[in-house]
Amino acid sequence: MFDSLADGELIDVISSSQRAEAQAAARRLAAIGALVDRHADPEQQDPRDRFAVDRWDEVAAQVAAAQGITHALASHQMRYSYVLRHRLRAVAQRFAAGDIDFRTVALIIGRTELLEDDVLVATVDAAICEALPRWERWSVKRITAALDALIYRHDRDAVRRTKTATDDRHLEIRPLDTGDPLAEIWGVLQTPHAAALDKRLEQLVATVCPADPRTKAQRRADAIGALTQGLDRMRCTCDDADCAGGTIADTPVIVHLVANQDTLEDPENSAPAQVSGFGVITGTQARHIAAQPGARIRTLHAKDTDRYRPTRTLDTYIRCRDQMCRFPGCSHPADTADLDHSVAYADGGRTSVENLKALCRKHHLLKTFCGWREIQEPDGTVIWKAPTGHTYPTTPASGLLFANLSRSRTRAQDRQQRRTAERHLNQRQRLEREHAQAARAKANPPPF
Repeated sequence: MFDSLADGELIDVISSSQRAEAQAAARRLAAIGALVDRHADPEQQDPRDRFAVDRWDEVAAQVAAAQGITHALASHQMRYSYVLRHRLRAVAQRFAAGDIDFRTVALIIGRTELLEDDVLVATVDAAICEALPRWERWSVKRITAALDALIYRHDRDAVRRTKTATDDRHLEIRPLDTGDPLAEIWGVLQTPHAAALDKRLEQLVATVCPADPRTKAQRRADAIGALTQGLDRMRCTCDDADCAGGTIADTPVIVHLVANQDTLEDPENSAPAQVSGFGVITGTQARHIAAQPGARIRTLHAKDTDRYRPTRTLDTYIRCRDQMCRFPGCSHPADTADLDHSVAYADGGRTSVENLKALCRKHHLLKTFCGWREIQEPDGTVIWKAPTGHTYPTTPASGLLFANLSRSRTRAQDRQQRRTAERHLNQRQRLEREHAQAARAKANPPPF
């Protein structure tokens, strides 16, 4: 596309594209702000603001679904849009013109959050816009310092507290993509906790006999396993049959691994597997885990039931198939989500693979009370219909890895399921319209 352009022309394209990106982001946030004002203005009190799923959540659900992002990210965008619309109007104008990028706008919103007086906010807003040309191409750190200095001149109590190293403590765990059944752990802990962990690992390392063939570093890594199981010693890996450390009874810890049967049985099969709540692993890793002592391999069978609650096997099947909440953009693990009937059980919906899906509690409530409708296809696809009429399809997260985790039905059953779902959807919308008409008629009786 750009191969024929000179270097200077390429730089011009880069600069103009950055400006266009800022303008597009500003336009998106302006639209979100209008939606917030219309349906979830924080300044307008509403009884629903005390609900578990309030007006803000209702709007966030639509914003998230429209962009395919998480509920939390949509909520952040709504907050930014509200601030630009009602507090930092001058900054919003510069943003709309493409003079500043989203990174700088987000920084300005965050650093000015503690300003409370409306007149003072307007003053700082104007002062920031006046200073913006001088901040062009500054680093984040330098702009942050300039913003704090400007705010300090107007309101000393509104300067955001400097983030300390303590605020950055965290612990991360993720699988390695080396083909081995390994993961890496890193993080920042409070000193007392880190010291206690270090000492406890050293104690566990010392419980194996001198003939254990592992290095000390390897034993420290393996000691994490004993620690997570609440054991007071590690299993020794020496060849001495009489070693007391070779017969430790493990405390059960349940980890769900989902894999195709062929992957576990065929050493040459390279199909991936998945550890629930953790991520994708290789077939080699899956076979290694399945070969561990105490591992139980169970074939998933989805057996329908006439009861409201699914059987244990059906419950497991649905959670393994969906992996995550089925609402657009949501990544809540299916293991801790609700199982929802797409066609309500009370309306004749079956407790079956084709009519069940995982929904986190927030999106379960949104579906039940906030006007969202959906139709579930036999292959597990869920087609959501927002209150605005927009539709958003979602597919099971396991689809790319385990295509067999969806059960086929006869054509007649498929047609009947779709007819039933659509009839119930039409019935609910008709009743909602009739109830709304009746309420309007009651509030505005004819002048007899």
